[in-house]
Amino acid sequence: MRNIDIDIPAGVSRISSADFRALVQAKEHAQGVEPKSKSNGTRHANRYSNQVVKSLPASSAVTLSDQLKALQPLPTEHDEQVQLVQWLRYQQIRHFSIPNGGHRYKSVAVMLADEGVVAGPSDLVILPEVGSALPLVFLEMKRVKKGKVSDSQKEFLSHISALETDGYNVCSRVAYGCADAVKILREIGYGATA
Repeated sequence: MRNIDIDIPAGVSRISSADFRALVQAKEHAQGVEPKSKSNGTRHANRYSNQVVKSLPASSAVTLSDQLKALQPLPTEHDEQVQLVQWLRYQQIRHFSIPNGGHRYKSVAVMLADEGVVAGPSDLVILPEVGSALPLVFLEMKRVKKGKVSDSQKEFLSHISALETDGYNVCSRVAYGCADAVKILREIGYGATA
């Protein structure tokens, strides 16, 4: 199997298989590779995609692998938090989640509100081991891009920061994705350094 990066111009969302073969042959020719087929690959080409490909400047071309990466959906806040919880479990760091978000039936929401569930508290609480000098960490998880901290979350994080300023061994942080959360926790002193 041949492995070759094909440059498909930006703005081209679909091409025919004949157009694709033509792009492969052009790339192979540019690299000095003898093409497997002697045809020019355009006999059954989709005229529309050929016209678009020919009309775009070469500088607008991006590799197919770059285009595929761009199509990958961003991980959700849930995905990022699940990944972080797996890391916390692997590191054997005590933690718990505060399930104060999500959609619920109205009757369940009322019942939970009566029990003290409110908007704002952080998603995760990281607990230090007994005798440790590490702080109790309130960690608000957000997705890597387009993660927004709500007003009630800002107020809660501000309250925890005020407690930290008053000398309590607590801290609050906002992490944009699992990698950022791991970095934050390591800077605080949680988890193995390797």
